[in-house]
Amino acid sequence: MIREARIDSANRAIRATTDSWRQQARRMKAAEAETDMVREVKRKFSESILSAAGSVVRRDRGTRFDAARVKS
Repeated sequence: MIREARIDSANRAIRATTDSWRQQARRMKAAEAETDMVREVKRKFSESILSAAGSVVRRDRGTRFDAARVKS
């Protein structure tokens, strides 16, 4: 009887630990996906700025900016 209670207690502890690990893994995966999404938005924003800078006409010389020369 006591042995069965200890086994049940150990099984509950194991289950709680694995559930905790699963939740932590889910949170980490969600955070990683969010980080990837933010990185992608920043990349697209940088590209749009470089693209806009490449199409700007300098009034003093009348030449176009080269987007490759513009550093972010």
